[in-house]
Amino acid sequence: IKSNGDSLTLLTIDLEGGYGAAWNPTGDKFAFRKVVGSINYSLICDANGNHLDTIPNFVLNNGAWANDGIKLGTNIEVSANVEFTNINNNQVSQVTNNTVVDAARDLVTDIGWTADSQNIIWCNGHGIFTTNITTHQTNQITIGCDNKNYIWLSVAHDGSKIVAQRFNNTLSHDTLFEESALYLMNIDGSNLTRISP
Repeated sequence: IKSNGDSLTLLTIDLEGGYGAAWNPTGDKFAFRKVVGSINYSLICDANGNHLDTIPNFVLNNGAWANDGIKLGTNIEVSANVEFTNINNNQVSQVTNNTVVDAARDLVTDIGWTADSQNIIWCNGHGIFTTNITTHQTNQITIGCDNKNYIWLSVAHDGSKIVAQRFNNTLSHDTLFEESALYLMNIDGSNLTRISP
């Protein structure tokens, strides 16, 4: 679909469809996950949906393409970890080594990249984190908890801001209320501002 909303075009016509599409920085390719039976494939297509390549040993879940156009990151399915692949040599590197104690809070739900393509930003029920892909150093930039749960995030192309969806839970008269809101913050988690009602 074009940015103005017209020209909706079906790209995958089989029953396996496609999941978790992510555009590359120049907007001429996208990657997505395809499931055939019980096997996951990660594919790269051009902007018209023509198959260009298959990425071996890499399953794209809520993925994000780094600004360098070479690295494609993902959260590892049903895991508390993130990894990336170098699409030039198909080398897959796990970035974090977390364990799942509480699946409701520990599983990674979304990822993004810093502008320099050297850090993966990821979120789970504990907050938003950044992990350097070389040193594997992880820093928490925003704290989440049972009543403030970050689910999805998107990093500005220039790497200066993050917008994140957060579920806010409140208890009133024995009734639990859950609302979803968008929050804007600096890349280091500072200046957290609610931007949706």
